[in-house]
Amino acid sequence: MKKKASNPASNTIVDKVSSSIKAAVSEWAPNPFAKTCDKISSVKAGPKINVIGEIPDGENTICFALISLREYPDNAWKRDDTILNRKDERKRGIDIEACKRQRLDCSPQMVRGRLAFYEWALKKAIDEGARIICINELGFPVSQGRPHVSAIKVARDLANKHKAFILAGSLHDGITKYNTGYLFYPGCPRDGYLFHKHVSACQAGEYISIPPHRQSLTTTVLGFKISVIICLELMDYSTISSIVQLGAGVDFLLIPAYCEEESTGSMIKMARFASNAMPGGVALVNYSFSRLYLFDKLKKPYKTLPVPNNGGKVRLYKIDYDKFNRDKRNKQNNRPPDISWLFNLLIEV
Repeated sequence: MKKKASNPASNTIVDKVSSSIKAAVSEWAPNPFAKTCDKISSVKAGPKINVIGEIPDGENTICFALISLREYPDNAWKRDDTILNRKDERKRGIDIEACKRQRLDCSPQMVRGRLAFYEWALKKAIDEGARIICINELGFPVSQGRPHVSAIKVARDLANKHKAFILAGSLHDGITKYNTGYLFYPGCPRDGYLFHKHVSACQAGEYISIPPHRQSLTTTVLGFKISVIICLELMDYSTISSIVQLGAGVDFLLIPAYCEEESTGSMIKMARFASNAMPGGVALVNYSFSRLYLFDKLKKPYKTLPVPNNGGKVRLYKIDYDKFNRDKRNKQNNRPPDISWLFNLLIEV
């Protein structure tokens, strides 16, 4: 039997389509959804951290610490039905099981262990000279659905004493039902500065309450303009687009995360793309890993410290202030005037 001859016309069509896609990417072809993102999401100015202010005279290197605290065991999670527990809910056609929320419900012994990991990691990061610190999502010690008072005190005291900016992770608040992040810095409120996650991780059973208007927090620390979001907000088009639109208005994006292995590939890929699009630095801090991208390039930590008793890892990075700003200016000179091209970077041919 003769083999079928290849169809040169078909190959030509494939080549033409491939060439068209590549050309569209290279010419920053418009993405129609980009035009509406500013109507959905916005960026909110955060606390004025005047005590930290600009980089001190004579210093040119800022130390970042990305802290990954180990994964919670299966028995730390609980299906919370405290909202939908009335007998008449089923009569109204509500699927109570589908509405239950997955949240942490740690035993007193587990709380003590997590608090020990958290305190050791924060103090070690400060001792190593870190002044900008980020802990992974759900890394903030929680007791009975509320932030642990000792965790608040240690972060607040370290921030005040050492003029540090600490994103101390987040927790599932048992009262508000928000996934709440905690910021500590010199002169911060007694319980820290709170912000909230705007996207539910439904596959993980995280049906959190969501503020009605999406707002990404930005502030300035040691001369760096920093924005913070939580986990899957990185994958939300309107959220990440609103941050990218800031351009010169944001230098670093800090993202505490708690995602399973099957999701990490997409998260890492998006973090890298976002660092190129901003342009700037993107720190993705998961319980199992941390990545810092600078202008599309992975930066390796200069030191990695294990938390005792297999409690996690502290990764330290040094950022040269002048070099970072030079690189950012060079990247911005080649940046299109709007962000309509952003997700064309995700096209693979």
